[in-house]
Amino acid sequence: MKEELRIAIFHDLPSGGAKRCLFEYCRNLSRRGIILDAYLPATANEEFLPLDEVLREKMVFPASRDYLLPPGAKRGALKRLSVFIKAILDNMEGQKKIAESINDKGYDLAFIHHSQFIQSPFILRYLKIPSVYFMHEPYRAAYDEFTMEGLTPKVSLIRRLHIELFRRMDSRNAHHASMVLANSRFSQERIYNAYGIRADVCYLGINTDMFHPMRGVEKQDFVLSVGSLRPHKGHRFVIDSLALLSPENRPRLLIVADSIGRGERDLVLRAAHEKEVEVEVLVDIPDERLRLLYNQARLVAFAPYKEPFGFVPLESMACGTPVVGVREGGLVETIEDGVTGFLVERDPGLFSLAVSRLLSNPDLSRRMGMQGVRMVREKWSWEKSGDALLEYFRQVLSTRRTQDGDPRTRP
Repeated sequence: MKEELRIAIFHDLPSGGAKRCLFEYCRNLSRRGIILDAYLPATANEEFLPLDEVLREKMVFPASRDYLLPPGAKRGALKRLSVFIKAILDNMEGQKKIAESINDKGYDLAFIHHSQFIQSPFILRYLKIPSVYFMHEPYRAAYDEFTMEGLTPKVSLIRRLHIELFRRMDSRNAHHASMVLANSRFSQERIYNAYGIRADVCYLGINTDMFHPMRGVEKQDFVLSVGSLRPHKGHRFVIDSLALLSPENRPRLLIVADSIGRGERDLVLRAAHEKEVEVEVLVDIPDERLRLLYNQARLVAFAPYKEPFGFVPLESMACGTPVVGVREGGLVETIEDGVTGFLVERDPGLFSLAVSRLLSNPDLSRRMGMQGVRMVREKWSWEKSGDALLEYFRQVLSTRRTQDGDPRTRP
């Protein structure tokens, strides 16, 4: 089956962990002799970890980028809603054409990933072949992070309408998948709560050819925090925690981000200045430099809110550097508390104590680092993850579930 399997790939992802996941899966599948063709809207990011080297063919379809732009100061709520509705129609039509291109090509199945616009893409509605949809998490703004605080009644009503339209379309799209995969038990539960869909867990892996201990690299006096510069990634929480350390024992903080949310850099730097924490922000650096920083850091501080999985802790462990993380989300499934790092509640005081414990005990830090390397190599390889993914593909192909009659989902 491996030699004959033909898979159509769809994604509309930005740079980041989800795109890294797709790239590694495609590379793993390609090495097994599986034929992969990609069908992408023009908005899909193919500059970060491009798929060309692992594909037989890549086809790019026109797509509007207007909805990806941050709303301007003069664009009111009604205007944004009208742009959103137009984007709905454009996306539906564009992804319907992509599905039509896939349906008649004789593929065994379609491997589907998020859309920047709607999270669960419209293409799922129109595919006539089995589809496996890898959903890393529900769209936070629509399901559990949305707030109406501080909005006028008029804007509040329009935004509620916006979110309700989003929810209905996103949920309907997701229910058309033959199978939904989640990256952790935490994400599995969130998907069920949001959609009523019983997803299967397919844990991700780490590329240990890229992320590994480097000989001759000395530790330097900084703590590393990795993740897009946005509020939910918790960089300001890390700053609050480091500020509780005495000035003479306070390391500088290095933040590595693949993207920056509107105004967040100023907020982070202002918070750091007020708390007297030395901070440097690096944006969109290559993996080779990130690997070096993992190796040089005294520890990695990782405090995102409800992170669905999180490559960062495992990349850090693979490089021999322990992690201090919050005890929530997918982190409890990757960080082994007291073995490869520390997990603490979301409290700056407790987080600060865990950081201080590692900074003041180099032997403990080295021991945890070595245990992290060993654990990643034993449990978190892309080979194991690829085996699990192929087994799910086999399940879909053996049962040939129809898109509208999947008993695993509950509309």
